[in-house]
Amino acid sequence: MQGLKMTRPEMFGIFHCSAALLCLLIGYFGGRYLAKREEKLQTEIIFRCGLFLLSLELFKQFLLYSDGQPHPEAFPLQLCSTPLYLCLAYPFLKEKDSVKTYFATFILIAALAALIYPEDMLKEEVFLTLQSFLWHGILVFLAVWGFFTMGRDSFPGAVKIFLGFALLAFLANILFHQLWPERVIDLFYISPYTVTLQPVFHEIAERYGELPETFIYLLSILSGAYGIFYIKKRSA
Repeated sequence: MQGLKMTRPEMFGIFHCSAALLCLLIGYFGGRYLAKREEKLQTEIIFRCGLFLLSLELFKQFLLYSDGQPHPEAFPLQLCSTPLYLCLAYPFLKEKDSVKTYFATFILIAALAALIYPEDMLKEEVFLTLQSFLWHGILVFLAVWGFFTMGRDSFPGAVKIFLGFALLAFLANILFHQLWPERVIDLFYISPYTVTLQPVFHEIAERYGELPETFIYLLSILSGAYGIFYIKKRSA
């Protein structure tokens, strides 16, 4: 059981463009508003975002696993999944600036990329499609909030968070491949066992192999994240 069915929305069609625009507008103005509030309220809202993301993830997993089959390819360890863990941990962290910068840079890239090219998000299942867009709308909210509240020297900490999650995903890809070798599992899009479906990087992987493509992919994200951080630092 995966809920109601519909005709799969088209890329760059009315549904895609409308849903993406709604996510961007609500996320932007919501994030700007939260950034102006007191720190205690910010912490409370970020934690509640984590609880809401957790409920969305549990709902998605329930829909997927209701067919009685494991779905390791849907394990929540993609770049877009990491705010789930960070939001829940946020109130208990002594150093919060790194998380804010991580949201403002790495998660902003992930959210925008997914909303611009949501091939994996547009499904026949109504609830799974809505869940995906709602999830990425929250990511935009977190990214905008982080952009207007992050510190000037917090990028190294954000890089450590990113590389830590990337390492976990890489190890999980290896483990899951041993357990389910017949499944296409590409957490963080850095699996050494499958050619990524990411635009542009797919062609790089086919020509040069998965490991060189993975290095280029991670370096591209790091470069883009630093670019966002540099723009904010220069404008501060």
